[in-house]
Amino acid sequence: MAKLAFNLKFSESHFSQNLDVFVGLSGGADSIALLHYLNEMNKSNKIGSLQAIHVNHGYSPESKKWENFCKDFCKNHNIELTSTSIAKLDSAASLESSFRKARFKIFANILRSPAILALAHHMNDQVETILFRMFRGSGPEGISGINEVNTLDGIKVLRPMLKIEKDEIYEYIEKHKLKFIHDHSNEDEQFDRNFIRNRLMPLIRKRWPAAIKKISDLSELSKKDIEFKNIFLEQRIEDFRSE
Repeated sequence: MAKLAFNLKFSESHFSQNLDVFVGLSGGADSIALLHYLNEMNKSNKIGSLQAIHVNHGYSPESKKWENFCKDFCKNHNIELTSTSIAKLDSAASLESSFRKARFKIFANILRSPAILALAHHMNDQVETILFRMFRGSGPEGISGINEVNTLDGIKVLRPMLKIEKDEIYEYIEKHKLKFIHDHSNEDEQFDRNFIRNRLMPLIRKRWPAAIKKISDLSELSKKDIEFKNIFLEQRIEDFRSE
């Protein structure tokens, strides 16, 4: 039953035959699973076209090896790939933020309308984001977490795996005998998200096994609450104007 979870939870509703899809491909298990699944959709003509984008951050001694892995994966699966490197970082921002800004600048230069960028964030990422924002003192907007669909830096972004847990991604990878890379920088706990993932999450899951799902549900409740309040305020404004 668990091996069906990925297919059942993958959100296909925002894809269409007329939509060109670009996938942010790091070569890790998450993005490999996303690209493989979307490639199957592409073969079934459920999307317009499929391309992958790999950004070489140059942060690790293995960066070139990872880039070559992505090239080989796409070649073996007949997927068009654009591979590029980060030329300059924002020295005023944190390393995480600098890499993110640089990636999206690259994405923006490659994507064309009405294409979308599909990213491989999953349920565990959602929970890590919520916890991270809570620790920084975020309000309701913060604990609503990552949106399945939004626009960042002028790019329409879709995250269709937010209902899928990390373990289910590994099951999908194993089922389809897919190879992936392991980024050792994910173990570097100077990054807050890595600390949450590697130290806090195992403790939370050991104490409360259903915590990942429950915290994810909190995100959905927060989104609905925000949406309800916005609708209410818009209606009140319309009522005020009509008086």
